[in-house]
Order: sequence, then C-alpha cells, then structure tokens
Amino acid sequence: MLVGLLGATIVLCNITCFTEKEEKKKWKEIKLFRKLEKEKMQELVEKKKEEAEPNKDEGRHYTVSVALPGSILDNAQSPELRTYLAGQIARACTIFCVDEIVVFDEQGEDSKTVEGEFEGIKKRGHACVQLARILQYLECPQYLRKSFFPQTPGSAVCRAPEPLRQSPPCSNR
Repeated sequence: MLVGLLGATIVLCNITCFTEKEEKKKWKEIKLFRKLEKEKMQELVEKKKEEAEPNKDEGRHYTVSVALPGSILDNAQSPELRTYLAGQIARACTIFCVDEIVVFDEQGEDSKTVEGEFEGIKKRGHACVQLARILQYLECPQYLRKSFFPQTPGSAVCRAPEPLRQSPPCSNR
C-alpha cells in the first residue's frame, strides 16, 4: 500500500486488461442473453393470457330466425307482386342480419319440399313452396342462378329486387 501526498491510500490491484475485441464480444453476449430472456418472458406472459381466456370464439353464439307463413304471398295479386314481396322480405332479413328464414304452412297440409325440379305455381295453395323457392333464388349467387334455376314456362316471374339506393352525397362534406 502506498500513501499519497494528500494522505489518501492508494491500493494497487491486479487488473486484467482485455482487448477491445474481447470486451465487445462480452457485451454482445450479454445483450444477446438479455434479449433472449425478454423473449422468454414475453412468451410466458402470452401463454398465461391464452390460458386465462381458453375459449374466445369470434362471432355470435346464437342465431336469429324468422318464421313466415307461406300465405303471406296470397295477398299479392300477380306473380310479379309476389316476387316483389318475397324480395322485400329477403332484403329486410338481410339488413337485420337474420340467419334463417322458416316458411311454414298455416293450413297444415302434407309436407312439401322445395328440392328437385320446380313445376311452377298452379293454384294459390302453393304459396309456401313459391316463397321458399324465391328466397332460394335470391340467396343464390348471380352467376349460378341460370344453372340452378332454369326458366320453365310455368315458373313464376323471378327477378332480383333493385339494389338499395345510396343517399346523395352531402354538399358540406
């Protein structure tokens, strides 16, 4: 131990000198180690979050259904008006995000299906089948309609309703 001029003690230590390359290498290793530790901690936090919320499904857990009597089309006076009425029903159900439309027969006649070939509407009692068929037609994409719904002489007039009008642009915007 040496005593300096001001009375302070000076301790001589055995200092090992590293070259600059070795020091940089050590710092890089330390930084890399810290970075890996941070990533591991983030992964653990993410796993804990996933375990805390096991079933986070997107979408609704319910369906919205509408039941319509087939006789609603009996009030229409022509096949064009029947189609128009069915189109308006489909439009309203689309706007209100209805998932399912159930068409039922009020008279309770034997069950009819809308699958297979459509022979057209011969009398007013088949409004359920016509309503279901028109709704299927409107649900089908336009490029598939001709192949799925061929026009037959007895089939009702079926045309997609006019698209919704957009409000005119505001002059202040």
